[in-house]
Amino acid sequence: MKYLIIGFDDNTVYDRKAVELLNKYNIKGTFYINSGTLNDSGFLTKEELDILFDGHEVASHTVNHLRLKELTHQGIKYEIEEDFEILKSYSKQDTRGFAYPFGDYNKKVKDMAKECGVSYARTVKGTKKFDRPKDLLEWHPTMHLTGMAWDTKDFERVQKGFNFCLDKLEDFLEDYNAELFHVWLHSWEFKDDKEKWDMLERFFRLISNEEDIISVTASEYIKEIS
Repeated sequence: MKYLIIGFDDNTVYDRKAVELLNKYNIKGTFYINSGTLNDSGFLTKEELDILFDGHEVASHTVNHLRLKELTHQGIKYEIEEDFEILKSYSKQDTRGFAYPFGDYNKKVKDMAKECGVSYARTVKGTKKFDRPKDLLEWHPTMHLTGMAWDTKDFERVQKGFNFCLDKLEDFLEDYNAELFHVWLHSWEFKDDKEKWDMLERFFRLISNEEDIISVTASEYIKEIS
């Protein structure tokens, strides 16, 4: 069985466009939310979490998107547990998934994530591989969608990264033993750039046409392999 997980970080208003495209192609997304920015200008509202992410997963990205390694144990605990509570309240989902802000973590942060009841914690370290995670609290994805984590106006660079992603998708499909293609991105990287959104839609279209790939949320995948 081959699985696709696609994650979106930071809950900006551009997640609405991402959900629209995901739904169009019957693809599931996992959305990592900072509850402290909800209702702020440029971000999603608390009230829309339930309806917008129906059929998708709402996961935690902490309250304030701070570098957790710089916080005390109590500070880390607050950032995770408070985010869980707010997200559960508004999304009506039993949120236990998590992504480290900035991909920044160490043993202290990882241990606190476990203590807070985190079921999995995604990093931003791309492996370029397709195997199942060896450690769910240090879950390295396959790659960022275009090989970059930040916004850029260099379209040639974006196109090169996107083509690399398509090449990896082809490798994934051709490898009999490959199990998981796990990509992540921020919808704010695309802003109102139609060419970038067209590229994302092309990716979704390719995925939707592949009968061998099952689209799942991160939590659904864990249930499948447990």
